[in-house]
Amino acid sequence: MGVQQSTQQGLLKSSGLVLVSTRSAPPPRTEVESERCIVWSSVTVDWPHTRLENDDGQFQLASRLEQVKQSLCEQAKASGCNAVLGMNFTVARDRCQKSLDVRSATVAMMGQCVVLRDVD
Repeated sequence: MGVQQSTQQGLLKSSGLVLVSTRSAPPPRTEVESERCIVWSSVTVDWPHTRLENDDGQFQLASRLEQVKQSLCEQAKASGCNAVLGMNFTVARDRCQKSLDVRSATVAMMGQCVVLRDVD
């Protein structure tokens, strides 16, 4: 499942099946038919002796964000939704006090699961 940037800023689609948006309002020419549950997902990853600021750490973080987003989309589909609105995420890092090396990072994401319908 790849991520495509939509022409509307703040919208992401996963394989065209579930819309994930940082906006809480529905996209143009759509309306919320029904609201369902809040969905959330998280993953914690160990980073022994690796700083997040290097290229490898950034790649790992980006892949974890994608992993968590895919989990969000799967939960939305399982709930009968075609969109997650108001998506937000956070990254919490646990650093070693002496070397400032990142020991682990937790990526969490959540949003409102909804059913969107097209408006004429």
